[in-house]
Amino acid sequence: MLSMVRLMLFRARKEPAFVVLSVAIIALSVFFPLFAGLSKVFPLNIVVIYAPPGLSVFHFIGMTSGTLLPWWCGIALAALFSADFKTGAVKNYLQARGGRMSWALAAATTTLIVSAAFAIFTYAVSDVGFRLAGYDMAPTNPLDAVRWVAQMAVTLSGYVAAATLAITITRSETVGILAAILLVGGAVEHVLLGLCSLALSPSAATELYEHMPIADMSALQDGPLPWGGCMEGVIVFVCASALVALVMRRRKL
Repeated sequence: MLSMVRLMLFRARKEPAFVVLSVAIIALSVFFPLFAGLSKVFPLNIVVIYAPPGLSVFHFIGMTSGTLLPWWCGIALAALFSADFKTGAVKNYLQARGGRMSWALAAATTTLIVSAAFAIFTYAVSDVGFRLAGYDMAPTNPLDAVRWVAQMAVTLSGYVAAATLAITITRSETVGILAAILLVGGAVEHVLLGLCSLALSPSAATELYEHMPIADMSALQDGPLPWGGCMEGVIVFVCASALVALVMRRRKL
């Protein structure tokens, strides 16, 4: 399984869709603090951020790139896993002993690693960038930073695991990427909330929203949640990953 994880991470460097989306993520992370700082010095007015002093870096991430970066990261991971089925490379994994289960575990592990790396990069670039841009930001407790990275990675991984499940069922790159776009973007959850509101009541939809990963993802734009505050993402990640393993064991590939 560890060999498969290393191979997946190596392939990520070569997969065109993953490379393109990764470059876009990096560019977007750098864009906001860079041009916000330049716009304070030169009359560029490309990115103008009015923020009172004392805000945390998490608020700056939420005001700028916070909602776009998880979306793009999820699409990149879906493109990476779907490429195994598109090119037939998944059959090479299956030659190993316990290859089907190992592929499912490797995909889940790779998802966590990449999601955590994305969260660390976003936090580090935003923290350094906005401070260099001249914004008066509140100091961040290192434990808060660790908690935010872990919670962001777990929540995002839950969405990606659900998209990976769609990939293993359909073996379609188009379906996998579309699933990632709809899931990470919250479209699926908003549809479910709308149906719940119509079938039951708006209050029932509000209560359902509080127990969905989308509520955690939204709250993380303002800072880390208490420990154990992202259990919805953990549950989705574990259940979806288990279903991926089950489908891989039963599906003829």
